[in-house]
Amino acid sequence: MIDNKVLIIGSKQIGLSLLKHASKVASAKIVGILTIDDSKDARSELNAIKNYCTQNNIPLFFAANRTDSEKIISDVKPDICFVAGWYYILSEKILRSVPNGFIGIHHSLLPKYRGGSPLVWSIINGDEFTGTSIFKFSSGMDDGPVYAQKKIEITNTDYIADVLDKCNNAAIEMLAKNFAAIVDGSLKAKEQNLKESTFCSLRMPDDGLINWNWQAEKIYNFIRAQASPYPCAFTFFESEKLGISKAEVLNDIFYGTPGQVINSGANGVSVVCGDNKILILKEVSYRGDASNANQVIKSITTRLK
Repeated sequence: MIDNKVLIIGSKQIGLSLLKHASKVASAKIVGILTIDDSKDARSELNAIKNYCTQNNIPLFFAANRTDSEKIISDVKPDICFVAGWYYILSEKILRSVPNGFIGIHHSLLPKYRGGSPLVWSIINGDEFTGTSIFKFSSGMDDGPVYAQKKIEITNTDYIADVLDKCNNAAIEMLAKNFAAIVDGSLKAKEQNLKESTFCSLRMPDDGLINWNWQAEKIYNFIRAQASPYPCAFTFFESEKLGISKAEVLNDIFYGTPGQVINSGANGVSVVCGDNKILILKEVSYRGDASNANQVIKSITTRLK
């Protein structure tokens, strides 16, 4: 029996899934969901969250900023908060104000990849595995004790959307198994070994610029890590931004200048990389429009910048 008042804080698909599960397990004690208006984001599930709250008589709160969110939390006075898909860092004061704390989801095997964009960095780094962790918030960066973790494979053909889906599904499965025990306090979290911590920074859209002097595999990972639903990796063609959302590495050696386009056809655009291997650009967008690669680049002597 769950007696604690539970507030859900989140957005996107992971926040919606958390809300649905929590309301089924502890419907009488859900005091609401705190979310943001992210309707301009392609990943938004705002309408689905609104509809679910209406259908299930769950209070819905909107925050415009951190101050807003903390005031709502203070007014609602929950006993415990579950957080997924949230953007505002909460102050130490508000963290201390909730008796049983804030329980969050972080898509890495903590203490690895603490901080922003952990899955993007993991794919950029060519990792074969990542994971997801359920942990208790503390005043530090993702350094609170961990309730549960699951290791997740990253295959060589996985793009960021694939890995994100795997991690979201695993996180919800772990919550389904452990939700009640976390709320009633019977499941104890384990402290992280902070000596093993690694950190990652948030990534901005401009961080996606490709360096054609890199090895083909590195560029391939760079493209996979930033494909939809994130801003794509990009290069420049005729002073225009060329977004790249899908690619393939060929092991054939071709001696050329990094960035040189050596072929363009129905299968994509073949570009020389720094290790003289070829990267085929399979899906691109040019001047804001999705286009077949062979319709974008006509000259085989072009050099991408």
